[in-house]
Amino acid sequence: MANSNKAAVIKMLMGDPNSAFWAIITADKAGGTPEDISADRAQLYRMLDRKGFDYLLVDGYYDGYMEQAVFVIGMHSTDAISVALMFGQEFWLTNAGLHYRGADGWFHTAEYVHRHVVDGELTSTRYDKSVIHCEDGDLVFLCEV
Repeated sequence: MANSNKAAVIKMLMGDPNSAFWAIITADKAGGTPEDISADRAQLYRMLDRKGFDYLLVDGYYDGYMEQAVFVIGMHSTDAISVALMFGQEFWLTNAGLHYRGADGWFHTAEYVHRHVVDGELTSTRYDKSVIHCEDGDLVFLCEV
């Protein structure tokens, strides 16, 4: 898998202009049954494999809830919108910022104000975070929009 080590992922997360596009997206739905969540994840992985995307597993923490997501290498924001719609998602991250469906029904992007990557573990539950499982260890991505 290309670009799956911590050094390459850090460059992508921090906005290196020479790095690939990326997206962090999930198929998980709040309140879904374990069977539904498992089936949706399998469908997401098959779709990414079929389209030739490399991806890393992510443990995403939002508002005290943990969901499994993927860090998709080479996925443009427009592709991420399609995936988000397919899986009924309201929020997702890309190199361009936090994307979300507003109360007006339109998609919006909030650009990053601050990005931070922790090489290793961050045990605090105070922060929303994405723990990206790279081939050579974990990274924790924190951002403010």
